[in-house]
Amino acid sequence: QASGGRLQVGDAGRAGAVALQGSLTVASGASVQLDALDLAQLGSSTRLSRGAVLAAANGMALGAGETLSVTGAATVQGRFVNDGRVTARESSAKPGLLTLTGDVSGAGQFSGNFSFLAGLNPGGQGGTGIGTLGFDGSEVWLGEGGVLTLDLTAGGDGALGGDRLTGIGQLHAA
Repeated sequence: QASGGRLQVGDAGRAGAVALQGSLTVASGASVQLDALDLAQLGSSTRLSRGAVLAAANGMALGAGETLSVTGAATVQGRFVNDGRVTARESSAKPGLLTLTGDVSGAGQFSGNFSFLAGLNPGGQGGTGIGTLGFDGSEVWLGEGGVLTLDLTAGGDGALGGDRLTGIGQLHAA
């Protein structure tokens, strides 16, 4: 648990330097920097409180069955691969809003309010595979630098398929 100040974890010059397995809680106003040569792997449960910042220079990944929960407004800095479940809940003081500053990809679920300031690209393998990102009725903002990329495929019968976004309640594009 990080409370106040800034905690730096890992080694920016080493692959696999951050592979969390349990819970990480970042308290209100605190920040955690995950340093690895590749994607930092989040653990089974990550919690961010109002004003918390979770950052990774080379990005971070939330695996299948793992959760990231936000209470109030918080920020994730760096590339983010969501193959798990991200929830931005309201607190008694402010509505929940998670701002993601780096490219976002994956085939996981989002629930709550989200602001994407860079790329949004459903699909596995960093967005290169075909996939679906689910939003459970979420309100979604694409910032001025926000770019939505959807990969399309054509089957042998000419039928089109590809990446999908499902369940967006409202989409706001700058």
